Amino acid sequence: MSQLFFNDFQAISLALFAPGGGIDMVFGPGSVGSHKWVVDAWTRLEEEGSFWEADLYVRMAQRGTAKIPGFKRQDDLISFYDAIRTFVKNYLSAYYFSDGDVVADWELQSWGVATCGVIPGFPGTFRSLDEVVRVVTSCIYRTAALHHTMNADDTWHMYALPHKPMTLHHPMPSQPGESVDLQPYYISQTVDDDLTKEDILAEHLLVGSAYVRPLHRPCSLMYSYESIDLGEYAAPSVREFARAMEAIQAKIHAREGSLPGDKYGQDGKFNLLDPANLPFYCFI
Repeated sequence: MSQLFFNDFQAISLALFAPGGGIDMVFGPGSVGSHKWVVDAWTRLEEEGSFWEADLYVRMAQRGTAKIPGFKRQDDLISFYDAIRTFVKNYLSAYYFSDGDVVADWELQSWGVATCGVIPGFPGTFRSLDEVVRVVTSCIYRTAALHHTMNADDTWHMYALPHKPMTLHHPMPSQPGESVDLQPYYISQTVDDDLTKEDILAEHLLVGSAYVRPLHRPCSLMYSYESIDLGEYAAPSVREFARAMEAIQAKIHAREGSLPGDKYGQDGKFNLLDPANLPFYCFI
């Protein structure tokens, strides 16, 4: 599961926060201050509240949406969640033969102890395989399927520094910690004599669209295990997961009357959660 763990469980973040890394070079507080801010932010979450409040089935119960008919986004997310849960359970069952094996895994237990002190609601100990399956499933779901329903092949999600088109008309900060008025980067203060407001808007949309890149096949959730060998024990789980992704794609295409590769929302079609268009990872 290295592909998922490297991104979803923040091995990349550890590299970014390392002394001399990207965050240390760019952000004024440096790697130490930025890391402290991120850790503190977890304890102040108002929207999430705790680890489990971001879980699909918990949110459905809280909001009373489970029985809403024709709720396409929710229906598709349920399919992904259940497919991920089946994969995780089958995969972990090949290595943990009993709940006793889970309790005896000191690395797993250390993960719970270290994480529960930072993330409210995260289990501090794992007493059964089902507990591990639930946690890992929820993590993979929210960083793959859930995250990309809001950050997929759209243009609006690129409208943030440094990609915000307004930055074309203003210089970027030259060094970490520099005092900068961010308002001009988001709200155009002037219009060039040769450009109308409509021209400026068209430019912004064009530049935003230019940053959209097609997803390479090996990076998609649907084909995430084509280029990696998880070993003999995991092979049946991988094949079942691939079939589940194919079934989800077929369901979406049949429902929307669409074909693979159709643009999201084109002609009113809801193809946002086509597994061939969703990355298996989450970069933040």
